[in-house]
Amino acid sequence: MNRLSRLIWLLCGLCTANDCVFAQESPTDLDDLEAKIQSMLEASSVPGAAVVVVENGEAVLARGFGLADVASGRVMTADTRLRAGSLSKNLTTLAAIKLAAEGRLNLDAPISRLAPDVVLENPWEEQHPLTLRHLLGHTGGLEGSTYYEYATSEPDYPINRYVREMRGKVAIRWPPGFFFSYANPGHTLAAAAIEQACACAFDTWVEENLFAALGMEQTTFRNAPDDGPPLASSYHPDGVTESESWLMPIRPSGSLVTTINDLGKLVAWYAEPEPSRSGLQLADAWLEQMRAPQQSAAGRQGVASTGYALGTFKFSAANGHLLWGHTGSTEGFQTWLGYEPGGRRGFALIINGDDGGLRWRLRGLLGAYLYRNEPPATPVPAIPAKDLGLGTYEGWYAPFSHDMPLRAWLWHVFGAVRLEATDEGLRLQPLAPGEPTADLIPTTPTTFRVGDYPEPVYALVQDPDGRTVLVGNESYEPISGLRAFGRFGLLVGSLLIAVGATLAWLLRWAGHWARGWQRPGTASFGLMVSGLSMAMLLWLFVRFGLTAPMDALVAIGRPSSISIGLLMLSLLGPLAAVFALWRAALSTQPLSARPLAFASALILVSGWTLFAVNGWVPLMTFQA
Repeated sequence: MNRLSRLIWLLCGLCTANDCVFAQESPTDLDDLEAKIQSMLEASSVPGAAVVVVENGEAVLARGFGLADVASGRVMTADTRLRAGSLSKNLTTLAAIKLAAEGRLNLDAPISRLAPDVVLENPWEEQHPLTLRHLLGHTGGLEGSTYYEYATSEPDYPINRYVREMRGKVAIRWPPGFFFSYANPGHTLAAAAIEQACACAFDTWVEENLFAALGMEQTTFRNAPDDGPPLASSYHPDGVTESESWLMPIRPSGSLVTTINDLGKLVAWYAEPEPSRSGLQLADAWLEQMRAPQQSAAGRQGVASTGYALGTFKFSAANGHLLWGHTGSTEGFQTWLGYEPGGRRGFALIINGDDGGLRWRLRGLLGAYLYRNEPPATPVPAIPAKDLGLGTYEGWYAPFSHDMPLRAWLWHVFGAVRLEATDEGLRLQPLAPGEPTADLIPTTPTTFRVGDYPEPVYALVQDPDGRTVLVGNESYEPISGLRAFGRFGLLVGSLLIAVGATLAWLLRWAGHWARGWQRPGTASFGLMVSGLSMAMLLWLFVRFGLTAPMDALVAIGRPSSISIGLLMLSLLGPLAAVFALWRAALSTQPLSARPLAFASALILVSGWTLFAVNGWVPLMTFQA
């Protein structure tokens, strides 16, 4: 499985809930748990980890492992300050919920009324206004952060300035309230409503009304704190090269600085059922709203294990036991927090290295410890599929709700799947060769679980246009088989031409010099240049725009050697393809050689047209 298709497979939610869990042997006690954490850390390239485990409402383990800073040898402790990334969204949501409980904020009011400075073009405003609840649940249809935004770095970027600069730059792509699509701007725009409600700065309000009440003394949204213990350093996958700090403009969405001791207090508060458990008073009915994903079409069908609720989502901890929580990832820091409502248990972890698998393995280990003495959870019962008429849903579907339009078309092309009715339910068969299938088992006529996962994770819903779409973590629209195979084949064919044209060019030149062959023509040169440009453009974008550390996102979000290189390739390639097509049409080569060159050039021109339609010609990743 290639890197891009695997990434798309994971991010589209096509890995089943069980596939995405690293099975772990349950630690027998805390000493065994600590030993296994240390062993996992040493087997990875990550310098350090901080972990807290809550049982019976108390932190039974809160400590650091490894190093907070490699160069100085500073060790990781429970009081080391780390960046928590998108866990920030959970606390921004909690702030909004707190103000709503006080009657100072209406979650279902249009954001334009709550924060008049937030100006977004919503073609469906009359029937489907964008509300605060949509922003907190990622169901507003907003686009995600742009690469230009990733390249913006400034200490403690004011919320009102961000809101002003976002005017006209974020599109609402479908009626709010239907589909989940993770969008960083949403929680930052929600913070503007918080500032309007409290008539104060967002940072001040959360520090005085959330963090102080919870006893989280070393926690802040200020992304360049000048007091308290020093922050841990974060590292690239090699575990040695430090990551560049990103002082992000979307601070309510990702700038949280905290310690594992502080996160232990948050976990204990979430997991303890009594409303008087700390200085933060909030009735359980309001906390339950954070765990009610009713603002999406899938959530309204009872699919809570897909996408998001309000600032939180559900995930499998171990043996099918589910926790609520949030993750985070920024500048090499990787975070996970989970808790069982009313169960008085949960965990939090932060690592300071960009090892994609360690966070998942630690999560599985901590989940296995929390549920070490309990049998596996019982899945929601399946219902017979034979009378559900699932054959009417057969056909090709492609993901359409990815957060960033500039790269969403890659998901649409590589992530296409076919639904086939079976005796047990529906089978999800990816178009990309070598990808695993998934069997969707009906729990209601329109909701499905996968394997032994305890709850449904897919739903068939009606979109605003009346089409039936498949919704998981990504939403899939029906497409024709011609479109699915055509675009996939066009892109793969173009890349094959890139390889073939290059090899043919080199072979012809070698034959010309060694054996007196005819020199390769200008059409074949154009094919080689165009094909190589396309292959390099796609590789560089995937390498630096999808799978690389934050530093690379910054590099393509501003004029740099990488972003300018992407731009030049996106211009050179189509020009070379048109040139090759023109030269092939006028070629004086034997008739037998013309059709191949002409067809190859036509495929490349079509491939570049696909790139152009999706904003890649010219590819200006650094534009505002």
